[in-house]
Amino acid sequence: SSKLAVGDFTNDGKADVGILYDYGASTSKLWMFRATDTGTGFAAPAEWWKSTDGKWSSANSKLS
Repeated sequence: SSKLAVGDFTNDGKADVGILYDYGASTSKLWMFRATDTGTGFAAPAEWWKSTDGKWSSANSKLS
């Protein structure tokens, strides 16, 4: 039910992790795990994007 992407999404020189999670019923959210200031771990996940309920299935998405 989830798709993972790793990259510097916050432009701070550290690798972050993004997870697109499919909640079913064509509803998805993108959760971001930002690298800590030291770059040795990750902060608690933050919701970066949410589809309108019933409007987006992550099965239609490809993360690269």
